[in-house]
Amino acid sequence: MNPRQLLVSLSALLFSISALAGADYLQANKTAPVYQLKNLRLEADRFGGELIIFDYQLVRKGTGLARIGGKTDKGPITIAASIPSGQETGTIQLQSFFPSRGNNTQHLELYLYQSVSFIKGGSAHMLLSNSVRLGNPGPSVSGKAWTKQQESDHAEYVRIMNDDSAHKPDKSYPVSVKLPDEHQFVPNTAHLTKGTKLFACYQDGWYNLTAISENSDGTVNVRWTKYGPSSDCAIHRGELIIADEQLASLEKHAANKYPPTEPNIIGTKDPKMIAAPATTSEGKPIKRYAVSIDVPDDSTLVPEDLLIKEGIPLQACYAGKWNPITALSQNDDGTLYVRWNDYGSAFDCNMLRSELIIKKELVTKIKTDPDYKPGIPPLKRKSYPISIVVPSGSELVPKDARIPKGTKLQACWAGKWNPITALAEAGDGTLNIRWDDFGSGFDCSMLRSELIIKTADLKEINGSSPQTPNAFRTWTDSTGKFTVKAKLKSKSATEVVLLTEDDRELTLPITKLSVEDQQFLKADESDNPFK
Repeated sequence: MNPRQLLVSLSALLFSISALAGADYLQANKTAPVYQLKNLRLEADRFGGELIIFDYQLVRKGTGLARIGGKTDKGPITIAASIPSGQETGTIQLQSFFPSRGNNTQHLELYLYQSVSFIKGGSAHMLLSNSVRLGNPGPSVSGKAWTKQQESDHAEYVRIMNDDSAHKPDKSYPVSVKLPDEHQFVPNTAHLTKGTKLFACYQDGWYNLTAISENSDGTVNVRWTKYGPSSDCAIHRGELIIADEQLASLEKHAANKYPPTEPNIIGTKDPKMIAAPATTSEGKPIKRYAVSIDVPDDSTLVPEDLLIKEGIPLQACYAGKWNPITALSQNDDGTLYVRWNDYGSAFDCNMLRSELIIKKELVTKIKTDPDYKPGIPPLKRKSYPISIVVPSGSELVPKDARIPKGTKLQACWAGKWNPITALAEAGDGTLNIRWDDFGSGFDCSMLRSELIIKTADLKEINGSSPQTPNAFRTWTDSTGKFTVKAKLKSKSATEVVLLTEDDRELTLPITKLSVEDQQFLKADESDNPFK
């Protein structure tokens, strides 16, 4: 056999429920390939990581790719890999970032599948192989027999996708970014012959398409250059643009043959007024997620004048539902830098307030309490127990230690200490961290007891003792009613500047401090022989 390693990291795959959750699998139809899988096993790579390996053999030829899918004892998973086309036998190696101890590869089932579509909408998945298993991932996946209606609907879908003159499935791609110079929406009078070059907007960018044919309602059957025949669809002219030069070379229909073109731009119908800028005032890209469902009664669009601090919970519309979002910062132009809670820091982006919602009661709380600051939500929790000796000069991160963003830490994995950078102190006491050697795709939340810090760094951040000027200590006002935990940043003859744990600067008259604090300041000045 000719081994082939697919460089696929299972860090997210084995720990998140996929879009296949709850899907019904069908038996392979007569056009699909069929495979035999065997010998699922775990092996260590040369770096101490984990490889998930299985062998495959083609037992019946067919059309289409065979994708790798599976499940664990916690639910279905998807894997961004497929069996290499043209190879009848081989070995697949899936590379895992996580150690095997305590992770879901102890209970794993893998199989091959292929997606099928139906003319009335929707899709299903066909099983193309037997299952191979480790441990006890639960009941094995099995394929159901096709119903006559499914066979008919799928056959009609295949016929239409292979017939250039047939009306392809309707799809909508509203425009969210500015039209390029010397381009316009396709007018209803343009006669679009096969091969005419067009463009459509997808994920805030313009993509190349070619016209296949025109439909009686004025929509255009198109082929996405990047995605091929399997993604052929019909799109309204108000979502397609064409270069002025190309348009000038086309023949024209009568003006009453098709409905007039109405541009479908997010937030407006005026092609001269795109709904929002494509970038922030600092030139950073803005991701668009148009609100396509009703705003809940207890929520409202984020007000333009509301100060949004790090950690404020929000929601954004995606895939027909409201998804949890956490604010990370507010930009100078009022746009917000946010994190999608269910997807991790790799999807952090800038968004418009007009496409985010917030609870009404939270709006009231923020307006009435300017100092309100919620705890930062933890990322997905991961556990890496310490199995080697803590090096000299380092120690476990204390429970009450202040760990600012950017603090250098280490975690134990694969029998060694790996560099870690703190992203934030989460509200539950854990730390949101980034593995320096693996990038944002592996960001997670970890217990402090599984992280170490150099003792010198800890002292520099938190101070060597409560009596030193650069240490955090509890300061009390002259009435004895109010306290704050902060460290001394600077002072003058009459004022003191304190730096709080959340990085706020407080400038106070020394006379407003308690007698004990005033004595502390005097002792700091008189006892230091180097001042």
